[in-house]
Amino acid sequence: MTEDPSIKKRRLTTFGLFAPRVCSGRDLTETPAREIYSHLKELGFKETRWQFVFENQLAGLVLPYNDGANEVHIRFYKDRIFAEFEVGRASIAHFLGPFLNANLFIQDLLEGRVSDESFEFLTNRMKPEFQLREERTLVVWNHSSSEVGSCKELDTSQKKICLPFKVANAVAGVLSWRRLNWFFGIAVAYSISSVAGELFGLLALCSILSISFLLPKVGQP
Repeated sequence: MTEDPSIKKRRLTTFGLFAPRVCSGRDLTETPAREIYSHLKELGFKETRWQFVFENQLAGLVLPYNDGANEVHIRFYKDRIFAEFEVGRASIAHFLGPFLNANLFIQDLLEGRVSDESFEFLTNRMKPEFQLREERTLVVWNHSSSEVGSCKELDTSQKKICLPFKVANAVAGVLSWRRLNWFFGIAVAYSISSVAGELFGLLALCSILSISFLLPKVGQP
């Protein structure tokens, strides 16, 4: 008996860094999926090692959006395709707010650009009946609005999901990983200097700040 997707939770399996085949799209074998994947890359979507990989995921791409402050993630699974609009991973606020359903954005983006067969494949794989529990609860992103994460024309239950996203989006710049790393580095260096001397404090500061080059950067998946 097949499990109802609406009650099944999305299960994290690994990180893109440890799943090179998923990061490169090499596991996509169906021709429509490969055409969609190729066209999205032409439109600015990027392969990335900094994406969570979930159960049955075959591929994933990321589009830096709004000058990189936000991102559109699309994941190809064995049984569905799902896209999300979210606060960029360059900020810790990425983990504070919910994501928005970006399926309609992908469909609008690809309509007329891919073959009719591939577009039908896309819309079928994005149908709600294939979505898992978390995916079904997401508010649909109003990508035509000039206001990022607009909550207008939503009912009360949807606004409860949308408003936390707007808050997370508003504080994303302040909570960027690189900015927080600087504050952390200076605090640690000051503490070490007061105990072991300025030289050790300076070495600690340089070591911690060098980590900034490894952290996600705005607009760079």
